[in-house]
Amino acid sequence: MTSRVRFFHVAVVFLILPIDHGEGGESRIYHHYKDQLVVQEVHVPTYGISGKHAVLSCFYASKSPIYSVKWYKNGLEFYSYLPSLPKPIIIHELEGVHVDVLRSSSQSVHLRNLTLSSTGRYRCEVSGEAPIFATDSSYGDMLVIVVPNLPPVISTSRRRYRPGDILDVNCTTENTKPSANLTVYLNQRPVDDSSVVRYPLTNISQGFEFLHTTRLGVRYQIKERDFENSREEMTVKCAASIYDAYYKVAEVSIKRDKRARKKSRKDVSQRKIEIEAPLEKSDRGFLSSISPVYYSPTSSVLYVLYAVILVVLYG
Repeated sequence: MTSRVRFFHVAVVFLILPIDHGEGGESRIYHHYKDQLVVQEVHVPTYGISGKHAVLSCFYASKSPIYSVKWYKNGLEFYSYLPSLPKPIIIHELEGVHVDVLRSSSQSVHLRNLTLSSTGRYRCEVSGEAPIFATDSSYGDMLVIVVPNLPPVISTSRRRYRPGDILDVNCTTENTKPSANLTVYLNQRPVDDSSVVRYPLTNISQGFEFLHTTRLGVRYQIKERDFENSREEMTVKCAASIYDAYYKVAEVSIKRDKRARKKSRKDVSQRKIEIEAPLEKSDRGFLSSISPVYYSPTSSVLYVLYAVILVVLYG
């Protein structure tokens, strides 16, 4: 049925039917035929994932046969279902919209291979048959995001630490849009913000869009209580999320370093021995003050000579 014939049918109906105005001046004919067709619910996923599929659903109730079900993206028609036709589905090419015809029907449309261009407002419009062609519609919005193929990556220069050491850890998530939200946990507790290092986003061009790499660092002084468990290790967990559509976790174990610290060359070569040595003479001629001094074995000869001199002078 052409649009001209359809318009003619509608015009004839309104000319021949009496119009009874109710309270408020609204036409009862309008309400009568509006009740004939109602779009009860339209379901559009809030978030779509680039490269995946999405299902748009339109649920309606009608007291008369349906003339058409149409879908629009940002006001442009891309899908029509006309049950009176031998092949009821008609596709209108539109950027970012790829319809899986075999899986679509009067109440659902399957979109495949979502892209960032698939983001938009999707509206379902249902029209009844002649003579009134009652119409109702509703809509939903979808935002397409890009998620990483892998979980976040945790990197650290060491896998063994002692209490008092500075834990140096980075968590990275690559190629997302929008940027991922990163949170680091130590032993299942979020790291205090004072120990968090936030790096600038890194942008990577992909066609006409930019994808983001997010990196979060942690600089934390390890405490004795951090190793208080049977295995004497602490866990570092990084959680990456994008809205409610993506959530991935990575986790590594940091073991306590029980190896003895190596002595420095200075500690070995400068071994010191504490002895008692006289420094002052009292009124009686005896040594009245004893003070510890340090000497190396090579200075023993000098000490003997000093003792001999004291004996000669005061003996």
